[in-house]
Amino acid sequence: MLQRVLILIWLPNFVVYLLGEERSRAAIAVAHSILVIAYHLIQRNTPYSELGASYFDRHEKTHLKKKRLIKQLEQLGYQVNLEPVSVAS
Repeated sequence: MLQRVLILIWLPNFVVYLLGEERSRAAIAVAHSILVIAYHLIQRNTPYSELGASYFDRHEKTHLKKKRLIKQLEQLGYQVNLEPVSVAS
C-alpha cells in the first residue's frame, strides 16, 4: 500500500520534470487525468473499463447541451433562434 502511495506522489513530479516547464500545459493536464484514473483504479481495486465515445452525450443535461450547441453555432457565424416544436398526437 505504501509503495502505491509513494508512486502516486512521485510520478506527477517526474512527469513535470520530463516535460519541462516550457512544454505544453495540456500534456501535464493529460498526465494528471491519467494519474487520477490510476489512483481510483488502485484505490477501488477494479480494472479499467472504457466508457465509450457516447458517454458524455448520454449523460449531458439537456439544457446544458442546448446551450453548448447554440454557442458552437454562434461561433461559426450563425444566428440561432429556437422555437419549440408542437408534437401532433
